[in-house]
Amino acid sequence: MRSTKNVILICIDCLRSDFVSEDYANTPFLNERRDRGTFFTNMHSTATTTTPCVASVLTGNYSETNGVNSHHNVRLNPELDTLAGVFGVEGYNTYAMVTGPIVEDTGLDRGFNRFWYRDRNENLVGDWQQTAIRHLNRLSEPFFLYLHLWELHGPIEVPESYDRAKYGSLGAPHAKKYSRMLSALDRALETFCSALPENTTIAFTGDHGEHLTGWERPFYGYFQHLRDYLRYDRQLDVRRIERTVNRVHEKVAGPRISDHFVEAGHGHTVYDVETNVPFILSSSRDKGKTVDTLVRQIDIFPTLLQAAGIDVPETTEGTSLLPPSDISDRTAYIRACGPPYVLGHSVMRSIRARNYKYIDYPERGWSPDLYDLDEDSGEQRPISDDELKAELDGKLPENRLRDQENLDVDNLLRDLGYL
Repeated sequence: MRSTKNVILICIDCLRSDFVSEDYANTPFLNERRDRGTFFTNMHSTATTTTPCVASVLTGNYSETNGVNSHHNVRLNPELDTLAGVFGVEGYNTYAMVTGPIVEDTGLDRGFNRFWYRDRNENLVGDWQQTAIRHLNRLSEPFFLYLHLWELHGPIEVPESYDRAKYGSLGAPHAKKYSRMLSALDRALETFCSALPENTTIAFTGDHGEHLTGWERPFYGYFQHLRDYLRYDRQLDVRRIERTVNRVHEKVAGPRISDHFVEAGHGHTVYDVETNVPFILSSSRDKGKTVDTLVRQIDIFPTLLQAAGIDVPETTEGTSLLPPSDISDRTAYIRACGPPYVLGHSVMRSIRARNYKYIDYPERGWSPDLYDLDEDSGEQRPISDDELKAELDGKLPENRLRDQENLDVDNLLRDLGYL
């Protein structure tokens, strides 16, 4: 039976799952939603850049199927159902409040009755909050709303009133900004959500995670440029150097948070800190339930539909997470499309199993990596197991990425810092 509840999906750009489960930030509102709803701690994104991840959320399909393989020159496969489209057919009014690279040219606006795009500087912790609430008060019920928030995407400008230790005290400069901005966003989310009608299902997630410790280090920029030149332009295998630097940094600075020091931001790798995102569903029947089962970003689409009593399209590659007590570990496929000058390629592809991570380098010709996550959760020390490598390699998709289109979004991506 179809529910008459409103549905809102709030996607916080760059939100790592460990910043929801741990006390790195001061987030009483998110903690309350987490503790009252069902918190999936071990969800993994389909990619590590915004546009492909959002496309997977809104279609329940991987990039090879939905056509959005990067945030540059891509368009959604017109043959697929979208979350907004399915809700719309079922009588919902559908709305989106978005920013960043989620533009109409990508086709991600398909199915929405209203698609409000805003500048990246208009955020929920600032003056835009009142605009967002005004939009909210004008929505016709029942509604489905997709809200994309940019506050945690670098560069981060923490509101002065939150730039203090009680809102985040991690040592690395950007990690400190990240945690303090999340604390500020938590209060803004509480204000925004208090304006929602009571009969509303609220879901929270992130599009992808973020490397934090390498940002804003005095020498990092020089090292990164050299590393990227060797890695992308010269196609040299620099993994051994990267692992050595990471291990030295871990010994000197200590592993306060899981991270790879030689990385910063997102899009370049498929390590867990970039792929592990939270998913909180506030109205499921299992109140106050934490689920550590391995699940996938493509599972959000069918889960929200099932929660609303709506049939899931047969073309959906994801599988519902309801009821949480009945699900078992799934195998996640993840890809990274890299920096702007190699967009559209899979510079890294991964199969994430419960205890292992397999990484393939299709554009580089490097030997694959295999990590035992029980023994090496930081993915620093690859192991040799040819039989397991072959088994996991067989789980990579056989279908190729769809060809890119020549879309006129370069100016926007340049403004966002991607070009």
